Amino acid sequence: ESLLTIIGKGKQGTKWFEKFLNGAKQDKMSFSDVFPILPIEERRTYERRAFVKPLRFYVTFLDAEGLEKVYYNSASIDISKEGLSIITDCILVKGDVVFFEPEIKVYEYEIVGKSAIVRWVKEIERNRYRIGLMFI
Repeated sequence: ESLLTIIGKGKQGTKWFEKFLNGAKQDKMSFSDVFPILPIEERRTYERRAFVKPLRFYVTFLDAEGLEKVYYNSASIDISKEGLSIITDCILVKGDVVFFEPEIKVYEYEIVGKSAIVRWVKEIERNRYRIGLMFI
């Protein structure tokens, strides 16, 4: 309620807070029922499936001699029609584009992935990263 007041939406915050308290007294609704700005369910469009496999990818860099490909190894964790997550020792940042070699083919799920964009990066231990990729 206080945060909404700061940004000029105090009346809306008060309304949501009162609605939540009234509903909580009657045990008819949860916090997420009242606050539609919070995710109620899984935000992914496609179901993720376990997909543990070694992968090889490259990232391109522009240097004085032109475009250079730098190759890295990784292991995939899960996959969907939209993308996959991997574990690697290569630090990438959100927005980087990776190219798979060979391309990823999972015919049973109708997935073919040639390239992907980094959506998120999480360091899981020193110099090891879990990276979320979206196929492009």
